[in-house]
Amino acid sequence: AGTPQPDHNEYSYNLVHDCASAGYGPGNNGFYLGGTDDIVRGNVIYNTERGFGIRLGSSTITNINANSIIEGNHLYRVAAGAAGGRGIIFNIVVNDAQVFNNLVVGTTLGFSTLSGGLDQRNKVYNNTFYNTSSQGIYIDGGTDWQIKNNLIIEAGSDSTSITGTTGTTYGGNICKTADTG
Repeated sequence: AGTPQPDHNEYSYNLVHDCASAGYGPGNNGFYLGGTDDIVRGNVIYNTERGFGIRLGSSTITNINANSIIEGNHLYRVAAGAAGGRGIIFNIVVNDAQVFNNLVVGTTLGFSTLSGGLDQRNKVYNNTFYNTSSQGIYIDGGTDWQIKNNLIIEAGSDSTSITGTTGTTYGGNICKTADTG
C-alpha cells in the first residue's frame, strides 16, 4: 500500500516562486497534492526550476486523488528551459477533479497527465494556455473527460493531444496555433 496523503487541504491566494532542488522531487513543484478534496485557488506560481506548477496525484496507483479543484491560478515560467515542465499535471490516478479559469504561460505543456489511462470523470474548462513549447493540453488515456471552452494560443506543436480516452467530450475550445483543435 502507498503512503496515506492528507485530505481536505485548501491553498488560496499565495505567491509561490523560485522552487528548486537538486532533482525532480517534490521541492520542484509549486504544489504537490496527493490526497482528496483539495482546493488550489487564486495562486500565482512562477520560477520553478524544474518540475511542475500544480501536481495532483501521488507516485503510486494505491493513492487516488479525488474531488479536487484547481481554479483561478496564474502559472508562468514553470520549469522554464527544462524539458518536461508542466503547468498543471495529473500524476497516476486523479478522479472527479475540476481544472478551470487558470492562466498558464510559458511551460512545456499547459495541462497534462501521466496516468496511462487511469484517470476518470475529470473536467478541464475555461482555461487559457499560452506560449507552450509543446501542447496546451496533453491527455494520455482515461475515461469520461470533459475538455471544454479552453483557449490555447501559440502552442509549439499541436494545440492538444488526447489519446487512448473513452467517453471524452471535447468542444468549444479555441486554438490559435498550426492546428485547429
